Amino acid sequence: VARALKPGSRFVILEFSTPRVPIVRTVYRIYFHHLLPVVGRLVSGHRTAYRYLPESVDRFPEGGDLARRMAAAGFTAVRWKTLSFGIAALHTGERSG
Repeated sequence: VARALKPGSRFVILEFSTPRVPIVRTVYRIYFHHLLPVVGRLVSGHRTAYRYLPESVDRFPEGGDLARRMAAAGFTAVRWKTLSFGIAALHTGERSG
């Protein structure tokens, strides 16, 4: 992404994340890993609909790790904050130039 942006451009990414608070994380994981795939299958009629999403989120880097990766890729003023009780995270950074 950094190569595609002009120097000084802002990069913003909103990603799912795993909540840190144990009770929120437990409810989230039950919904995300068990209920969402069933709903996806019922709505779409496709047997594996939405099964990829929980697996993808489980492999995605946590907030601090993604922020460090952004900085290592050359972004400055990197910040991140969690949203929706930690279910999502908003990362921002500026392409250095």
